[in-house]
Amino acid sequence: MEHSYRKVLVHLAGAAIVVSGGSALAQSYPNKPIRLLTATSPGGATDIIARITGTALSQRLGQPVNVENRPGGAFIPGTDAAIKSAPDGYTLLFSSVEGLDILPSAVKIPYDAARDLIPLGSITKVDPVICVPASLNISSVKELIATAKAKPGKLSFASTGPGSLTHMMGELLKLRAGVDILHVPYKSSQAAVVDAVGGRLDLVFTGVAPITQHVKSGAMKVLANMGSARIPTMADVPTMTESGYPGFEVVSWMGVFAPAGVPGDIVARLGREVQEVSRSAAFAEQMAKFGSDPIVMGPEEFGRYVVAQRAMWKAVAREAKIEMVQ
Repeated sequence: MEHSYRKVLVHLAGAAIVVSGGSALAQSYPNKPIRLLTATSPGGATDIIARITGTALSQRLGQPVNVENRPGGAFIPGTDAAIKSAPDGYTLLFSSVEGLDILPSAVKIPYDAARDLIPLGSITKVDPVICVPASLNISSVKELIATAKAKPGKLSFASTGPGSLTHMMGELLKLRAGVDILHVPYKSSQAAVVDAVGGRLDLVFTGVAPITQHVKSGAMKVLANMGSARIPTMADVPTMTESGYPGFEVVSWMGVFAPAGVPGDIVARLGREVQEVSRSAAFAEQMAKFGSDPIVMGPEEFGRYVVAQRAMWKAVAREAKIEMVQ
């Protein structure tokens, strides 16, 4: 972890060395539209939040910030395209904990995010929740763990694929609680929720938004929030620490990155603007619709955070003996 963090600092320090040509470039920056790449398909939460972020950045920078979707396996096409773009501040990457911290622990990728990307700033986070169908008749994490231990290999949890955030959350629960729960990959979180509501699946890790209607209808029960504090819209739901499992904190973050080599003054400018977007009350109001909270971190703080998260998930993958996918 320390080695990776040093690489992040080298990027930031190197970017801060501004020659006269770089200063001249930054003084006129931006003077044309900016591309904001996302490695996800149109219509999902990450895509929508990227577009909200792009619109807000466009208003602050005075130039269009156009979101381009580059979906593909393991987030590779979009991330790789951003890394290989000209380091001039006109191509940025909107990514997440899954794309830059978790998948590299389980999937072989053709780049090193710690070396090839500069963190500009965090945007928002979601504290995932653990939920079960009401038909399971389980009301707490302790009851869930007791049931899993009494029926090893019988309960099932959903993921959106090997190496995904939901897969790794399931592996983390298995490790920390010492249980054997069956991993069932799905093509989408929506399909998993449908199967859980129908009683064909026992456990779902998700954000609040996708299951709110099912919780209100009584079809699903939220057992715990995996963040560090209770979610205001679900104030009666305890955290994992309150449920008796301290140290089980998971954050699904999103943020903005630039390819390595972008001049330091442009990095500083973009870092300031990203932070101002995150601080905006209007932005917070929009994020609330997704059960998401803005988080404000500049380039260096966000860099440290990303490296720490990457180390955490790498340790989970190693402990769970996750086989690297080619």
